[in-house]
Amino acid sequence: MRPLEQLEGHDTPYRPERPQWLGFACIMWFVSAPLTMFFGYMAHRSIISDPAATAELLRHNAYTLPYVGAIGVGLIGVIGLWRMRRWGLMALGAGFGAGQILLVLGQAWELLVVLLWLVPLGAGAAAWRSLR
Repeated sequence: MRPLEQLEGHDTPYRPERPQWLGFACIMWFVSAPLTMFFGYMAHRSIISDPAATAELLRHNAYTLPYVGAIGVGLIGVIGLWRMRRWGLMALGAGFGAGQILLVLGQAWELLVVLLWLVPLGAGAAAWRSLR
């Protein structure tokens, strides 16, 4: 079916269910989540190369696995948001909140990471009435 064409037997035009900007935000998050994990890994590798940074390495390792879990919750949330579900937006928000707390505690907070999470959160919040 093509968007905005009449369906046979219906008076209302067909409209795509998911707004394009919401789809773009979800795709952007799918691309950016592995990139943030990669850059975190690269920062981890730079700490390993400095033998005097053993305490820094131990502190970084303490927050790495929980942060990956927060990204996993965010992944589930983005899948739910892609399917136009309200629980997806809530799960994405929970993953964002947990991830930010872990990044602040691990002293690895970055503004770019916040922006990469806020785009799909903002898009989902703007489409709240369309979500089921």
